Amino acid sequence: MRALSAASNAEFGDVRFLLTDMDETLIYQGRLSAATYASLEQSGALR
Repeated sequence: MRALSAASNAEFGDVRFLLTDMDETLIYQGRLSAATYASLEQSGALR
């Protein structure tokens, strides 16, 4: 296994969905941080 940051953008070309849970994965102490939200928005996941 390697870090996602080590992959090129081309390696994600066929990815259509990113599934995750929210509890303590994206949310910390019951809150979604501005940085996390911005990353989701930048990735296009919030379309």
